[in-house]
Amino acid sequence: MTEFSNRNGEKHRIYPRWIDKMAFSKAHKELLVRLYGKQITRREYDSLVNQLYVSETKGISK
Repeated sequence: MTEFSNRNGEKHRIYPRWIDKMAFSKAHKELLVRLYGKQITRREYDSLVNQLYVSETKGISK
């Protein structure tokens, strides 16, 4: 989804490197990439991150 290969088979990202550093999970990284690609709005992103954070913290407390 977020990578492509050139003729030599080398993989390249189609998003900035800071997304890898900022993301706290694979799902969060996918949301950041979608936000960066303008596939979702900031409001949608915020709502989805809140849902994701609540589900992740519930999993930790159990």
